[in-house]
Amino acid sequence: MIKKTRQNLFTSTRLKLDLIAAIFVFVILGSFSFVVYSLLTQDIIYQIAPVFRSDEIAYYVDAEELFQNLREQTIFLLIVSDIIIFVVSVTLFDRLVKKMLEPIEYITNVQTKFASNLSHELRTPLSVINMRAEILSSKIEKAEKIEKDEDAKRKLEEAKEGTEVILKEISGMTNLIDDLLFEARIKYVENKQENVTVAEIVEVIEKSYRNLENKKHELVKFSIDNKLKPNKHIKASSIHLERIFNNVISNSFKYTNSGEVKVSLSEYKSLGKRYLKIEVFDTGIGIKKEELPKISERFYRGKNVEEEFSGTGIGLSIVNGIVHSNNWSFVIQSEEGKNTRIVISKIPLNEDSLE
Repeated sequence: MIKKTRQNLFTSTRLKLDLIAAIFVFVILGSFSFVVYSLLTQDIIYQIAPVFRSDEIAYYVDAEELFQNLREQTIFLLIVSDIIIFVVSVTLFDRLVKKMLEPIEYITNVQTKFASNLSHELRTPLSVINMRAEILSSKIEKAEKIEKDEDAKRKLEEAKEGTEVILKEISGMTNLIDDLLFEARIKYVENKQENVTVAEIVEVIEKSYRNLENKKHELVKFSIDNKLKPNKHIKASSIHLERIFNNVISNSFKYTNSGEVKVSLSEYKSLGKRYLKIEVFDTGIGIKKEELPKISERFYRGKNVEEEFSGTGIGLSIVNGIVHSNNWSFVIQSEEGKNTRIVISKIPLNEDSLE
């Protein structure tokens, strides 16, 4: 599947470049042929017409028929030569493009293979460690229930805390690996466009909220404000949408101690076209004004969260990459200590509902 997607990407790129070259050659040949036709027919005929229309020559030669034959033969020769030059030029350009893309395709294949091998080599030991830590944690819990000695119970509690730390760190490393690999594949894989209805988008949002691993559900109110009909739809990758909402909703809850997190879906019109706008608002700690331009950069983290909150700073980078790969708009508005609003817009919304 990955290989097929990659091949489709390079094939489409090659075809686009060939099309541009074909249009360019067509325009140049058309302009050149028009000039040549004008010179060989109109100008020449204008100059020699008086001679052929003289009484001495007109008696033997039909000037108008001669001139018409000259025009037709000139057009025929120009068309034949244009076709030959066009075919040869586009063929040579296509071979040149293929040669130019070969090293890029090779590097992409190497990167993809490396990412695949890296994923396997890292996931396997992490899975083993995670499984062993879970088994150890389960045994400690059973031992705590039957252990009566207080000193032994204290040691078991310390051991349990240690296994919880191991499990937490493994989960963090696994998520980091997933994010890094996903970011590397944004342009080449997992961008299969499909019709995604508003109802399905709401389901993705609710799923992202349910999957949160936090204890703030009672302190932070979560809501979805949907102003659209459920069967309206957009063209997008469902995997991309899941990543977007997983990251932005997770961030909103992480940096909001109390208050609310609200996801809004609305429709707006621009230049005669309808678009979907997604807003994620929270009453969290906010972002400093001078850090806003950098906050979606890879591995960048705000000064006010570096020590207090764990993270890698890659989540918003992934969101930014997905949004721009789809030619959408991504804006972060924030006021430190008060709130943050993430706005994703310019998402084409089909006016015709899916049946």
